[in-house]
Amino acid sequence: MDAKSRVCVRQAFYSVSVSLIGRSVQIALSAHEVTITYHDKTVATHERLLHLGGLLLGARSLP
Repeated sequence: MDAKSRVCVRQAFYSVSVSLIGRSVQIALSAHEVTITYHDKTVATHERLLHLGGLLLGARSLP
């Protein structure tokens, strides 16, 4: 998690809530989706980007 509220997964960036800046999150990666969890709770789900350096802002679902 970086200072801009993003996680980097396979050289693509995905946004996460600013409340998690500086914390460690867990990443689950499938062929089509990236799921980000914190303390076993899903905090963001994104469509997986397949190109290097991609940036996806705004999660599809935030509980």
